[in-house]
Amino acid sequence: MRRIPTFAIALFLIWTHPLRAANPDDIEFRLRLLKDTHVYHMGEPIEMEISYSSQTVMKYFGSFSGPEPESIAVTPHVAPTEGVLDLSELRRDRVVNGSGPGSAGYLGPQPQTAQLELCEWYRFQRSGHYSVVVTSTEITRVKSAEEGGGKEHLTLESNPVDLDILPADPAWDARELSNIEQALSTARNAGERFLPLRRLALLDTPASVQMLVRLYLVNSYGGEDWIFESGLRDSSQINVIIPLLVAALSDPGASIPTILLELLAYLQTRKELGVMPVYPGDPANQQKWPEKLKERSGVHDKYLAQDYTLLMASIERRSGPQRATAIYQAWYYANPRRSTAPLAPEVRSRLEANVLAVANDLDRAQQNQFLVQAWQTMPHEQLLPLIRKIAEDSVSHPAGYEDNGAFQLWCEGWPQECNAAILQDVLESNANIDKYVTFLMTEAEHPELDEMLESKLRYPTMLRDTFQAQRTAAVVLRAGSRNIASAVDSYLDQITGKHGCDGETQGDLLGYLFRVAPEDGGKRLSAEMQDKNDSCAVGVLRTLHEVRPSADLIPIVVSALDSPKLVVAQTAALYLADHGPATTEDALWRRLEALRSAWQGRSSELPEEMLSFDSGIKAKTAMLEQALASALSHARNWKLSPPELNRLRSGCLTQTCRDIADGRMSLGL
Repeated sequence: MRRIPTFAIALFLIWTHPLRAANPDDIEFRLRLLKDTHVYHMGEPIEMEISYSSQTVMKYFGSFSGPEPESIAVTPHVAPTEGVLDLSELRRDRVVNGSGPGSAGYLGPQPQTAQLELCEWYRFQRSGHYSVVVTSTEITRVKSAEEGGGKEHLTLESNPVDLDILPADPAWDARELSNIEQALSTARNAGERFLPLRRLALLDTPASVQMLVRLYLVNSYGGEDWIFESGLRDSSQINVIIPLLVAALSDPGASIPTILLELLAYLQTRKELGVMPVYPGDPANQQKWPEKLKERSGVHDKYLAQDYTLLMASIERRSGPQRATAIYQAWYYANPRRSTAPLAPEVRSRLEANVLAVANDLDRAQQNQFLVQAWQTMPHEQLLPLIRKIAEDSVSHPAGYEDNGAFQLWCEGWPQECNAAILQDVLESNANIDKYVTFLMTEAEHPELDEMLESKLRYPTMLRDTFQAQRTAAVVLRAGSRNIASAVDSYLDQITGKHGCDGETQGDLLGYLFRVAPEDGGKRLSAEMQDKNDSCAVGVLRTLHEVRPSADLIPIVVSALDSPKLVVAQTAALYLADHGPATTEDALWRRLEALRSAWQGRSSELPEEMLSFDSGIKAKTAMLEQALASALSHARNWKLSPPELNRLRSGCLTQTCRDIADGRMSLGL
């Protein structure tokens, strides 16, 4: 294969991408292929790694969210563009999730690395030689005090990496598909299925999408739906996919995934109208844009109605779980939130009754979705048997927060019955039920739990089992009687001051003490606020904010505003924003003015951005100012007058404080 000279690639990149400032001399931003090859097949994963480093420490700061197509902070660019599909073109009319939790810190000699899969951004449709560069806006330069402080946002560009894409090879495609099928057949769980499923979606051949559709229609791992749906939406093989999905609607033996109708209508619309066009830049076409969107929406609704009719016609031919799922889908897509035509009340009632009749054959996610929506329209008594069943099943087979919805409805509609059921579950499970279910109980003393709770609090392994400790503490908070106060004190004596901290357990137990022995609880909270472990104090106060705020805490929290540990003072300010009476406003002003006085004339040294992960005194000072400003301007129990807002803003040391004073943002626990 003839290779393009390096100078030609460089020239092409200059022509293709806007000119950017060169990277600073003392920073390295590198790109490399993870495999020991530069030659790839069409549909083969192309794994790459980016790395940042600098020999100058404490000068460059990075906020790393991980390279993802949904984020624009790290973007790969491929040249030439002919024969390459930018997958963002297929995603213009879709809402995509943003980046997940990231990391941050200063660059140093040790490279900071992250990996990306190039084929999640681009699909190579033609063989040839290509060059890849990556641009990044994750790095900022910390300005010196002489420059006025703050940060300069940089746009870095990596070195180019060359690669060759081979012509389509049916033999390689067949081997890859066979390897994927083998990997899926031996996978023991959803985690082991992820990589082969991703490879299957990237392959994007007629045979691979047939397998993708088949697996989608029998998928029993609810968490994998997004892999199938994104793979099918991004596929170039829609002429293969559409007939398979249409056939599934009429097949009485086929299961119907939750958003199959929406997925099918999307693909049918794309086949008829093409991909969503780019929003026009000229005013004349911008005026026509709403009409174009209305036209596209009309085509989509036409196909959705056709597909819905096919599904409805198949219901009577179905049985068992397949019939239940089809009935659920018929109700789901007739819901006013999704249907363009309002339903007559009798039609809606008939659909709801049909779903309720087959609810036992639905999976838990479908049952919960139905409950949440039907609660708004159906008589609650009709839903009670299903609510009881889901709630009881969630105790014996806990699956996380999503199962708490049935308990929430139960406790809302029938609080006495729900309380009794939770209390019975606590007794039968030895206090081993989801703490978020326990928190739904009405606060009361239950001496019948004394023996069990006292035994658990005095059991040594409780100190090592955080999971069990938190569940037990939740029961103590909501249902512990005053008879076990000495056991709670003994337990707190053992864990207070130890290395590490479980703020949730300590916060729940302190909340219990504020309920049965407020003076004891106050002494312990005051000591916690003064402890050397400021993260523990923060965790305890945040837990009390969430599960049992109390007027008894207010004097202690006001005193904590003057803590030399600024993160504790920051948390105290935010607590007062939610729970402090109007009389605490003066204390917040005094703490803010003292902070500003201490930094008068040195505000340029403070970071302009919120850097909660930075442990330095300057970052903590800036965060405390922002917390105090937010507490004053967004308090629940008072409202600042316009002159007071002007006073707040005029004294701000940082831009973030000014944004808070202007109402553009706020902080919270």
